[in-house]
Amino acid sequence: MAHPAVYRSFSSHKKHVHVLSPFYMHTRVILKNDVPSSVFPCFVNPSHQEYSRFGKLSGIFLFDNEYPSIYTYVVKKPEGDKDKGDWRHMKKTLTALMVLCLSFALFAGGTKETTQDNAPTSQETKAKTIKIALIIENTIDDKGWCQAMHDGILAAQKELPGRIEYSYSEKMAPVDAGSAARQYAAQGYDIIICHGAQYKNLVLDMADEYPNISFAFGTSAEVGPKNVFTYMPQSEETGYLSGIIAGMTTKSNIIGLVGPVDGGDAARYDRGFVLGVQSVNKKAKIMVAHTGSFSDFVKAGDVAQAQIKSGADVLTGSSQQALGALRAVAEYKDKDIWWVGQDMAQLSITEGYKCIAASSYNYAAVIVGMIEKLDAGILGGECIPMNFHNNGFKFGWNESLKKPEVVAKVDEALAKFESAPDTIDWQSVDYSKL
Repeated sequence: MAHPAVYRSFSSHKKHVHVLSPFYMHTRVILKNDVPSSVFPCFVNPSHQEYSRFGKLSGIFLFDNEYPSIYTYVVKKPEGDKDKGDWRHMKKTLTALMVLCLSFALFAGGTKETTQDNAPTSQETKAKTIKIALIIENTIDDKGWCQAMHDGILAAQKELPGRIEYSYSEKMAPVDAGSAARQYAAQGYDIIICHGAQYKNLVLDMADEYPNISFAFGTSAEVGPKNVFTYMPQSEETGYLSGIIAGMTTKSNIIGLVGPVDGGDAARYDRGFVLGVQSVNKKAKIMVAHTGSFSDFVKAGDVAQAQIKSGADVLTGSSQQALGALRAVAEYKDKDIWWVGQDMAQLSITEGYKCIAASSYNYAAVIVGMIEKLDAGILGGECIPMNFHNNGFKFGWNESLKKPEVVAKVDEALAKFESAPDTIDWQSVDYSKL
């Protein structure tokens, strides 16, 4: 259960240290600077910074490899304050609160935790609860890659009432994600999902270290070790639908594609998009550019602006960086310049008035599939595909922008995908020949 934030004030006669404490992790706070150190367990949001009446208290979080669920926060005494007596008084205050803080230790969870209020309470059902942790490089509301997985897990919670306990850690670069993963492993999580191919090496190392825990990363079509799941969206299908729309909408016959990198599901989407355009408009010129990043909104916006200035009047893109390109399109309020999205969340945001239609990954199918595998005693060693045939994708229109002739053509392709997967030869696309 998510715990409410608690605001505590540790006071001496002259100085105050305020700690906003959402009980996210077990933390040791050490007060330093030529005074006796005070060490006590408490729960501190690592993104929060303490302040005193003398200014901000500087400090750092240190991960303790020996105790993976414990972090150490080293706080320096404000410079220019030589009153050791006050700090001794603060030490006594902190020590007096140790028992209170320890009483909350049993409730320490991941960085963020969500469970269902209507979860069954019987011992039998509790034993079947699967603890899932998600580690992402961006945020759960990025209107793209990371939000899609987060929303999928929430959808799986509704589909499997009482079966899923869920926590997540945001803004975790691969170099930092190991500490979060080890913390989740120490807390007994059953599935740890590192959402992105950039986490591959970390996942393989962790899987070897914790053979009884299931790990997952994607996108990847490779089959991992016996306790690693991979997942691969066959996003040439969603790209193909986007291409049909772009090819039938463009008036200039110049179309822009803003990709992150030429690899993984992004490469499949981009090439599927090219094939979709070509299926309805042989005259269209497709400008393909890659930002080299999954999250560089600024660069994606710059690429989109360059394509628009070169005559593109319909654009698309994938991964969270594409939001920057959509924002660039939205700057042309009074011009017929449009966007086709790779995430349905883009339909509902401010810039969504420029988005004709969008597809989304339905990660609920992946999560439910993993739980079914765990119930059968399978911890990994399989790749889970995502396509329209197995409900791994969703598709939606901006009702105010859809045209009957475009809808009919999209519905025709969609019916084909729903009946059978692997129908598009996306690898045949050669950008050099566009």
